[in-house]
Amino acid sequence: TRLQLVLVSSGTGIISGTVADATGNFPENGVTLQLRAGVFNTTGAALATATSNANGFYTFVTQPNGSYTILASKAGYADGVAIVTVVAGNVTAPTVFISPAGQNVVWRFVLSWGATPSDLDAHLTGPILNSATRFQVYFFSPGSSTADPFATLDVDQTAGFGPETITITRQIPGVYRYYVNNYSGESALRASTARVDVYQGNTLVRQFFPPQQDGNYWSVFEINGTTITPLNSIGSVEPTVAPPSPSTQSIDSAAARAAAEWRSLAPWLWTKQKR
Repeated sequence: TRLQLVLVSSGTGIISGTVADATGNFPENGVTLQLRAGVFNTTGAALATATSNANGFYTFVTQPNGSYTILASKAGYADGVAIVTVVAGNVTAPTVFISPAGQNVVWRFVLSWGATPSDLDAHLTGPILNSATRFQVYFFSPGSSTADPFATLDVDQTAGFGPETITITRQIPGVYRYYVNNYSGESALRASTARVDVYQGNTLVRQFFPPQQDGNYWSVFEINGTTITPLNSIGSVEPTVAPPSPSTQSIDSAAARAAAEWRSLAPWLWTKQKR
């Protein structure tokens, strides 16, 4: 498992944090964490090494100011990376969610964030086998890993931090679209510490962070085959679920892509309470 913490400080301090499973949200014991100088530096000699305990907790002793990378690894887990900004003094890093490896993982998307907003929701839309319609996996419709849509919401977190994890176990030809809804809305998405880790199989291949734009809907990316197309825009309109026209190679904007997704799937749920 590979996780990355970017530490920026003006003095020295002790770095501590926790590691948890991305699909079960339980602490991970015995994770090896290596500290390296610099941003996204996952190779070369480590400055220090730590191991998480039964509560998933780890600590690095006093470190000087600067930017660092923490690489976490454990047998049976994919490598993962996370970013955090740290000031001088003792620093508590956000929980790092690591992805368990598996033969049936085609894609996995792990959404994590801070204490606020308290409830961010991950949404995945995509093609259905032998159908012109599209599915949507989210808190109300968690999907299935063994039948259509071969995508499932593994974890739904409503009290901050995450994770919200969606796994695709069988990929159907066509466009998959992933977005995040600021469901609780008590603070801005753009000001959150939200992060989406994209795993292709058991390898972390991309990370996305919210742009500095207003709105409660973050259109993050599309996937078609093995190609990831970043959207990375925030707006006030729910993304759409309507399938792309076979004769159309482009869509006007991320907002247009996003326009009718919820309503086209389940308009009667628009005003329904989440839980």
